[in-house]
Amino acid sequence: MKPPLLDAVRTYLLDVDRPESEVAAYRTWVEGNAWRFARTLELVPDARPGERCLEAGAAPYTLTLLLRKFRGYEVVPVDFFAGPDGRERRETLVLSRRGERHEVRSLLFDLERETLPLADESVQGVLFTEILEHFTSDPTAALGEVHRVLAPGGWLVLTTPNVAHVANLLHLAHGRNVYRPYELVFGPTWRHNREYTFEEVAELLRGCGFEIERAYAENPWERIPRIHRLLETILRFAYRKQYGYQMYFRARKVGEFRWYYPAWLYEHRDLYMAPKRPYIRVGINDEVQLGPGWDEVARTTQGRRARHLERPGLACLLARPGVTKLALELFAEEGPVVLEVASTTFPPEKGSFERRERFRVDPGSWRTLLYEPARASEAPLALELRPSGPVHLAEIRWVD
Repeated sequence: MKPPLLDAVRTYLLDVDRPESEVAAYRTWVEGNAWRFARTLELVPDARPGERCLEAGAAPYTLTLLLRKFRGYEVVPVDFFAGPDGRERRETLVLSRRGERHEVRSLLFDLERETLPLADESVQGVLFTEILEHFTSDPTAALGEVHRVLAPGGWLVLTTPNVAHVANLLHLAHGRNVYRPYELVFGPTWRHNREYTFEEVAELLRGCGFEIERAYAENPWERIPRIHRLLETILRFAYRKQYGYQMYFRARKVGEFRWYYPAWLYEHRDLYMAPKRPYIRVGINDEVQLGPGWDEVARTTQGRRARHLERPGLACLLARPGVTKLALELFAEEGPVVLEVASTTFPPEKGSFERRERFRVDPGSWRTLLYEPARASEAPLALELRPSGPVHLAEIRWVD
């Protein structure tokens, strides 16, 4: 069904002033994308007075205008551009026929690797459209930054192409590749580096701790070839999957962010190890703060989620200034197990671990070990754990 806002969106965007040489190309671009813009706006709640939303991947600021016009948000645009171009980009958009002039100031940051200059819980919503497929190495970190700046209960609207859409399947059937050409002018983030299936995006969002409110895929055009419609109908009947070209998700921030690094998305996951929090809780941030040596999450015989360790394992966490002791919650099903713990600053260098201390872990019940690391300071901490037999870890935290 045609989006209710389609005509209004198309008319409004076609009123944006453009140089004469760009008018024809701009009109074609608007006509080709207006359906997606209108559908995206359907998922965005109306703003209450003073509410802000972050727009990631905002250029060319089309949705920036639409968020202001149709939803009433104060928009914080964010873009990523490779090269020494400073930390912001300014642009003026004029709609002469409507007497409108919009000044846009976009922050230039790399969401996969940098922290935005925004306070925690400082925006009510995040628009995350057509950028997931452009990330090169760590979309989980980008979602973590989104989660950090979102207010509790805040909304996330994400759109991205469906790699399993019918047109792609037909391209492959005819021997044509679906990957984009290499890009040298604008850098590696310009091309689609990895497109996702509907199920993959849903799993990534839920795995990171978002609650999905609405999600669907559709073909964002008013006219679709008959063979596409027929093939999509057959595939959906046979496999009960989503084969529409464009995927739309609206999710909410409902709790703590989970650093989720699934094996289907990440190779060499140990290399993503980094101290993100001043604690480690299995099921929350263990995938990013535990390094080599650890097995996957499992439940102990007592039903608690934990990470299994039989060989030397690495861990890291942020410091808590003024606090010098760590509590490690461990469980041994057989034993007793002798656990040796050593520490150094993060990232660890070979031979740098010190303050080695041995603990006895008796089987059958959870035990809290207190360890005072070396070089307690504001620097992130690395731990090395060497068990004499199998142990399970549930949490590491600083204690007063």
